[in-house]
Parts: sequence; structure tokens; C-alpha cells
Amino acid sequence: MSALAASGGLLVAYWCRNLLKLLFPAAPGIIVNLPAEIDWRVVGAEHWRLRADDLAGGVGPGNAGEQDDLASAMKSESGSVVEDAEEHLFVQVWCWCRCRLVFVLIVGAGLLFKSLRGMRSVDPGFSTQEVLTTTVDLRAAGYDTQRARNFQDELVDRLQALGGVESAVFSRSCLFSYPSYSAG
Repeated sequence: MSALAASGGLLVAYWCRNLLKLLFPAAPGIIVNLPAEIDWRVVGAEHWRLRADDLAGGVGPGNAGEQDDLASAMKSESGSVVEDAEEHLFVQVWCWCRCRLVFVLIVGAGLLFKSLRGMRSVDPGFSTQEVLTTTVDLRAAGYDTQRARNFQDELVDRLQALGGVESAVFSRSCLFSYPSYSAG
């Protein structure tokens, strides 16, 4: 069942990976370029954490159900709730830890959404009107370091010579995006 749930979760995550962009669109004039990709390292770590969770969650209840006659066991030990709690301390501690982790995740998600909502209304400290950004991947185009620098200088000079352009600059990374160092 956990494998089926994990597969369904991955499918839903893949379908909803761009949902944050739709729910929290950027303010006018600000281009937010955050690629919504599934990080397979995180998926792998979560896979092994879930395997440990399945194992730990199955050990306690599996040992508790060793008696064959469940009805007579329930009748004979109906008053020993405290003893059962002491016997299954590991399962209780495990559940306690899981509840605390879920609480931390819920609070973290709430703070993330609050921050994203706040980013939409904050003044970035610079003019965002009539600003154009683009990406040029020179390494993928086969440029070496010197040729890439020459291209960048020539591109900036040509852009500044265009009518209506106040200034042009080349940058290795763009604000509100993941840094890209592939341009050389």
C-alpha cells in the first residue's frame, strides 16, 4: 500500500509542480523564474525514511498480535490498558515523533505560503517597469570561455546601441531565480 501511495504522490507532485506559480503570480514587472522540478535525491531520501517508518510501525503491532485467540485476550486483559501502554513504549515514542514532525512540516508550509504572498507586495528596491531579462546558454552552444566573454561584450554593446534602451548588462544570475553558472 505504501508503494501505491508513493506512486500516487509522485504523480500528483508532477502534475502540481507549477501550482505555486499559478496560485502566487509575480507582481507586474517582476519575472520569477523558479523551475518546478522534482528533486530525485529528496524522493530517494523520503523513500528510505518511509521504509524505516513502515518497518518501525509494523514491529510494535506485529509483536502485539502474537496471540492466536484475540477475543479471549481482549476479555482477559481488558483492564490492563496501562500495562499495554508500557509494553509498547517504542510505538508510542515513534508516533509522538511522527506527530511532531508533521506539525513542523505544516508550520513550515504555512510560513512558506505566507512568505510567497508577502513577496508579491514588497518593493524590491529597484524599478521593475520596462525591464527585460533573458537567458543565453553559451556553453551548450559550444562557446569556450574567451569566445563567450567576447560574445557577451558584443551583445551588451549592440543592445545599448538600440533605440529606447537606457542600459544593458550581462549577469551570471538573475534576481528571483536559481543561479546559473553555465554561461562561462
